[in-house]
Amino acid sequence: MKTAFLKRALPVLAITLILTSLGVFSLSCADDQTETTKLTVAVTMLPQASFVEAVGGDKVETVVMVPPGADPHTYEVTPGQMTQLADAQ
Repeated sequence: MKTAFLKRALPVLAITLILTSLGVFSLSCADDQTETTKLTVAVTMLPQASFVEAVGGDKVETVVMVPPGADPHTYEVTPGQMTQLADAQ
C-alpha cells in the first residue's frame, strides 16, 4: 500500500518542487524589475504560495492553480488559469 501511494505522490511532489524552484529562481533573476512591478509566480497549491510570498514579500503576486479543498490529482485547469499561467514569469 505504501508503494502505491509513493507511485502516485512522487510525480505530484516532483512537479511541486520544480514549480517552486522555478518561482524562487525567477525571483533571484529579477534584478531588472522596477520597484513598482510585481513578479507574477504561478504555483500549484496553497502551501507553495505561502512559501513564495514569504520569500518574495511584496514584490510577488502568486497565482494558485488548484483552489483550496480541490484534489490536485483530478483537478483540471480552467482557460482563465491558463491565461494567468502564460502571463506568469
